[in-house]
Amino acid sequence: MNGNMANKPTTIASVGATPAPSTDQQVTSIPEATPTPTPENPFRQMPKEIYGYLPLWNSDCYKTLDYGNLTHINLAFINPDASGELVCDAPEEIVRAIVDKAHAEGVKVLMSMGGAGNSANYPPLIADEAPRKAFVDRIGSYVDQFGLDGIDLDIEGDADPLFWSCYEPWVEALRALCDDKGILLTTAVGNWYADRISKKTYARFDRVGIMAYDNDMDTMHSTFQYAKDCIGFFSVLRKIPKEKLLLGVPFYGRGYDANGKLDWNSYISYRDLLALDPEAGSKDESHGYGYNGIETLRQKCDVARDCAGMMIWELSQDADGEASLLRVMREALP
Repeated sequence: MNGNMANKPTTIASVGATPAPSTDQQVTSIPEATPTPTPENPFRQMPKEIYGYLPLWNSDCYKTLDYGNLTHINLAFINPDASGELVCDAPEEIVRAIVDKAHAEGVKVLMSMGGAGNSANYPPLIADEAPRKAFVDRIGSYVDQFGLDGIDLDIEGDADPLFWSCYEPWVEALRALCDDKGILLTTAVGNWYADRISKKTYARFDRVGIMAYDNDMDTMHSTFQYAKDCIGFFSVLRKIPKEKLLLGVPFYGRGYDANGKLDWNSYISYRDLLALDPEAGSKDESHGYGYNGIETLRQKCDVARDCAGMMIWELSQDADGEASLLRVMREALP
């Protein structure tokens, strides 16, 4: 997932490597997740969830969202300042307006903490028991203040090693908080730093969103094959039940350089792609950008039916009306 997209960290498909582009990195073999035919897997018929990240630095999209196509919204992002005070890129009245509108439409709202490059203030707040308890209490107060339905952690692989050394006890404390309040605890994670999180910690989350995009080892950063590989990685190698997994999809494209390598300085929303090319929805490449068109998104919806549902980065990048990718997702999922 991203913070401000200009600060999006580089990522790779191989496990345990530093999250930076590489031209000669060997791809780790990842078990493929194969959809089970419906009669043999009734779970495929259960209603699926759709979590969408809503960027608080571009929050106006909340006014025009089709909430009927969502089940959950993650407010991106709410993070501590140096003193531990929780802050975000939208004024309090906007946050309240988003929560009120979502709740009126039957959609749950979570505060998402982290985002790429936003982890610097966390270590001193969670490294020791006393400040950790105070910080968790502050998070709980924020949840109460805005009537939120959960907490989402999207602190990515660029975090300080000290953060990861105390991640598990922090998640344990958040789990206790969420149990006490009867709310959700979720996370978003990429396979390039998945090994920094223990099996015990993964088990504490109600949902684990898979960032199956920004893969610089392929000719397109978020292929259908990569989505299947990522589901296999987390369900088989990390042993997370598929019933907890959310398949992440991008509502954006990335460009490529003259050598066919992913260009980390290029980024375009699906909405802007359609403005350049009204036929962009019928393919996965246009104007030098790779992305997910309608047919690829439908294919991903099919494999996601083996999981709890899907996750989107991010909602402001979608097109309106009949061209909406969110609409396609809701129609393709049961």
